[in-house]
Parts: sequence; C-alpha cells; structure tokens
Amino acid sequence: MNVVPLSKEEVLKKDIRVSIGSLALLGLRNVKVFAKPTTIYLMVEEHCLYNCLYCAQAKESKANFENLSRVTWPKEKFENVLDALIKHKDDYKRICFQVVNGKNYYENLIGFLKVLNDAELNVPISISIREPNINRIRELFSLGVERIGLPIDVVSKEDFSKIRGGNFEKTFSFILDVGKEFKGKITTHIIVGLNETDFELYDAMKKFFDGNVLVSLFSFTPVKGTLLEKHQKVPIGRYRKFQFIRALFFKRIPFEPIFENGILIGAKIDFTKEKILELVTDPSNYITQGCPNCNRPFYNETPTGPLYNFPVKPEDTSFVFNDFVKVVIDGKVFFK
Repeated sequence: MNVVPLSKEEVLKKDIRVSIGSLALLGLRNVKVFAKPTTIYLMVEEHCLYNCLYCAQAKESKANFENLSRVTWPKEKFENVLDALIKHKDDYKRICFQVVNGKNYYENLIGFLKVLNDAELNVPISISIREPNINRIRELFSLGVERIGLPIDVVSKEDFSKIRGGNFEKTFSFILDVGKEFKGKITTHIIVGLNETDFELYDAMKKFFDGNVLVSLFSFTPVKGTLLEKHQKVPIGRYRKFQFIRALFFKRIPFEPIFENGILIGAKIDFTKEKILELVTDPSNYITQGCPNCNRPFYNETPTGPLYNFPVKPEDTSFVFNDFVKVVIDGKVFFK
C-alpha cells in the first residue's frame, strides 16, 4: 500500500510522544532527571496493531499509553519539538524514533524524517521498529537514517509466538538478512527473562554478532496493565552474566561457554586470571548497549535500583562483580 506523503505543515502540527528525560533536556518540561539522556527519544504512534504480552502499547494492553516500559512519554506538538531540537542541538548526540505500529505509523515516521532532514541538524538518527517490509527499510536508509533496530525481543523458540507473535525462525532470519544487506547498521533487542533458556540466549547472541547485527540487552520489566504484569523479573545475577557474555562477543574475544544441566555456569577464556579479572570488572560491560550515544536512563529500572543497565559508567564495579562471579582462575571464569 502506497503511503500518501504529508505536507510539512501537516507534520509540524502533529503530536509526537517524547520521553520525559528528553523533554527535560530540550527545555520543554521542568523536571528533575537522575541521569541526563545523551539521545533524544521520540515515540511515533500509540496503541500497536501487534499484541506483545510485555508491552504497554500492545493491542490488548490496559496500561497507560503514556508509558513505554518504565518511561513516561508525554505528547508534544512536533513543531515545538523541532524548535527545541534546533535550539539545543549541542546538548544531545543522537535522535532515536521508537516506532509503535499504530494505524499510520509509517506515514507519520516518513513525515517526521523529511522535516528533520530539511532542518539540517546533522545529528545521526536511529529507528527502532517492527518492520517486516524490506523495501520500507531501504527507504528509511535512503532518507538518511544511520541505524535501524529490528527487535527480536523474545529468544524462547517455544514461547516466541505466544509472547510476541509471529514465527521465530522467519523473524530471526529476516533480521540476519537485513544485517547482511546493511552491514554494521542493524541492531536487535533481546529482552532477558521471557522464558528463554541460557543456551537460547547465548546462541541468539552468537548468531547475531556473527552476522554483524549489534545486540542490545534489556531486562524484562513487568508493567502494570500488560498481560505479563505478574511475570517475575530476571534475577540480577543472570542478567549480569549475559551482559558479560555480550561484552565478549562485542569485543571479539574468543571464548567457550561452559554449560551444566542447561545452565551457563562459566566461560573458558585463554587469558590469565588477572586479565580475566580486568575483563569482568570493565564498567563498559554494564552500561546501556545499543546505538552509539544511547544511554536510555532507567528504561528497565527505577533510580533506586537495582540498575540493570547503567546510564553512565559506574566508577566502582566490585558490587557488579559480586552479583554474578563465583571464581576466576587462569583460563576460566565461573558464575554463581
């Protein structure tokens, strides 16, 4: 179906949702922020056509539509947002569109992108979108988008269709195929704690990184009003060990996983104990991992903690180490 182009005047008069931290950074809300966002987060559309059981924007969700995960996204006229983006262009390093597949999501997204292009902000743009149409992805890149996130979210093969909807193998292969066509420009999101096994999580990360698709980890966040509001949060120790495994993939450090009864209990790494300790305590492993300059403050958690993804590098990682490391010896690290 062809998209009817919107005029610039129509786009400027549209409402767009903006994360509360981004509104504060842009001077559009007077609120205290615990960590300054380095990316401006804009949400296109609401009330999704899909029905992901964990999402506040899902078709059958009874959650507040101002929310996405734990973040509040008030509405603002795009004209006001654009003026603030121009005025504060030295205060942020990226713009990211979080696209909800509502009725006119693609038409509106294209309109917003074209107006931003006319403004010549010279800031990299990312898009996170559930988009199965490769031609639309190509069009988005042709409009100057730097990176596109195609979230897999759920890596439990058994529960993928029930929790997220769709076919696991088809979705996984599509992301890898797009990653092959747009090498180094595709990100995927994995939500840890949605019934996946340790091996499924390890295997998914390995295949994506091998296919030059960047993996960004989220921890499952139960949101009131969603169908998974009573689902348990992922234990912090399990999340930490997979942040570390993700870091090994990201840094291209060869390792061999150690599984016992289906649980990832450690990793073999051909380094000395001291070098492995340096790897484990590297604070960059535990900050938000996504597009460059994306820190998503408190997307998975409250400021009181525990912090699953740190918006800034923690100065002391001893408590992180204690969250998940049992012992480090020459050539191996074992997890709790």
